[in-house]
Amino acid sequence: MTSKLRLKLLYVFFLAALCSAGTYMSIFLSKNLLLTKTEIGLLFSVTPFVEFFSSGLWTSLADKYNTHRIILLSCISCTTMFLIAIPTFGRIYGFAGLIIYYPIISLFSGGISPLVDNFTLGTLKKSGEQIEYGKQRLWGTISCGIIASVMGYLIDRTSIYIIFVGYMCSMSAFAICIYYINPIDFEMCRNDTVIALKDMASDDGISLPKNNSYLSTITFELLRNPRFMFFLFIVLSIAVAKAVAATYLFLYLSEYFKASGTLLGLSSMMGVSLEVVFFYFSKHIMALMGPKSMLIVGQLALIVRLGLYGFLGTSLNPWMALPIEMGILFALVWPAGVEITYNFAPKSLRATSLGIFSGVFNGLAYGIGSIIGGFIYSKFGPIKMFQATTLLSLFTLILYIVTEKLFVAEKEVVHLYTSLDVQNDASINLDEENDE
Repeated sequence: MTSKLRLKLLYVFFLAALCSAGTYMSIFLSKNLLLTKTEIGLLFSVTPFVEFFSSGLWTSLADKYNTHRIILLSCISCTTMFLIAIPTFGRIYGFAGLIIYYPIISLFSGGISPLVDNFTLGTLKKSGEQIEYGKQRLWGTISCGIIASVMGYLIDRTSIYIIFVGYMCSMSAFAICIYYINPIDFEMCRNDTVIALKDMASDDGISLPKNNSYLSTITFELLRNPRFMFFLFIVLSIAVAKAVAATYLFLYLSEYFKASGTLLGLSSMMGVSLEVVFFYFSKHIMALMGPKSMLIVGQLALIVRLGLYGFLGTSLNPWMALPIEMGILFALVWPAGVEITYNFAPKSLRATSLGIFSGVFNGLAYGIGSIIGGFIYSKFGPIKMFQATTLLSLFTLILYIVTEKLFVAEKEVVHLYTSLDVQNDASINLDEENDE
């Protein structure tokens, strides 16, 4: 099996698992476990906060002890075991038990995505093809759209419990792929972390704190960079608005418009259709626009999407969700975020930095979004919820553009992961790159 095929399969099975269960989880909790909107919001909000910290914990431990494969397999196994037991556990203990049970799941799930991304980038780096990251990731997007559509059809034909079967099968295939990867392939191309930290401190004139833990040293290094912290704030704001729609859109369409599982599944398929195209051409888009412009365009797409739901209101035909969901947000923001994070990160701490980025985007933001969305949905209804997130996205876009124009004067250089190690190679000849 070629290395690129292996990477594609990892994303295929991983995203298939996430989209088979995660896409319909709010409907399952509402209709089958009879949780209220507020309870669903609280439930979805607690776990991402745990995931925010657990992602950094697992990736930092993997970096420190060079045990990426073992930790990844452990996280996959534990996440699968606990998640497929949600129906039984929820029926027995209800919301009070789930509010404790869900953080346990997130404790292990938080490390999966950043460790897979780190392995992908490291594998591509060996052949000098780091720029091909988007082409590997797009297969996960395709898989997500297909499995969500299939699950919607199967829900109509069987029951919603089929989503847990789909999750278990996908995660099992994902774990098998990881198991048969040589452990040596997971080793980072780096020197000892302590030596790297000392060199980094010496090169940058940093006085690292003495007698502190590994995590404290990393936190100290990241917090000293205000531009990186501002970037994380922008990512957080974007992802909060995205999380509100991801958490409550299907519940809104199902309750207010009686949308079938088939329609919901098709809307998921439409949601990844344009993303597939953008992921495939991500290296060209990155070279043409740069990560900053990709963030701006992604925010514009989010504003349009949320605004249509918010201002069309009850006049919305549920089938209009199909064209509305043809978004490009994730296909632009995620590669741009990985690019920016990877370039900010010290060489020996890239998995850790990606874990922090993933924790903010997929963890912390979803926690905040679930709380805000659930509260507004319960008190003011879904229309006001979409209107509020539209305004939040507009504010974030204006803040980012103004800040970049006024306070960031230097010209942006797109490294595409290659010039990190060869600083004198400032240009990239895309004509010499061979597409798959």
